[in-house]
Amino acid sequence: GSGGSGGGGGGGVRREFDALWCSSLTQSTAAAKPDTELVDATRRLAVVHDMLEATTKPLLYDADSGGHAEHFAYLVRTLERLGVGAAVIEDKQGTKRNSLMAVAADDVHQQRQCDVATMAAKIAAGKQAQVTRDFMIVARIETLVLGGTVDETLVL
Repeated sequence: GSGGSGGGGGGGVRREFDALWCSSLTQSTAAAKPDTELVDATRRLAVVHDMLEATTKPLLYDADSGGHAEHFAYLVRTLERLGVGAAVIEDKQGTKRNSLMAVAADDVHQQRQCDVATMAAKIAAGKQAQVTRDFMIVARIETLVLGGTVDETLVL
């Protein structure tokens, strides 16, 4: 239909997004869990399946840290088979914490970046696992969020 913003009779402008984001934060919140990769992949993939049944828009999947390279390769194949367009992984080490959470520099829960080799291995494993050229892997670098500079980010 022509859609609209209510008001019963035309004149409304239809607005829509070009793609959808399957957020680990929202899925964690809906499950009453912290956003620390606690919601398992099976549960998250069930939501992906439901989302893709309701839209033909491209779907980007928030894959948090991507887990171990071997696990990420499996996840990429599964996401691609379901029809997801991209997986976004963060260069976080250890237990993932939401980037928006304020944590003191001396806090034991301070987020740390994984080393470049580890991140590269995850990306390589994912790219090697994918079947089509269309699926994308997006690396989300956390240097700026963690107080680093643009120059430090670009060096990575």
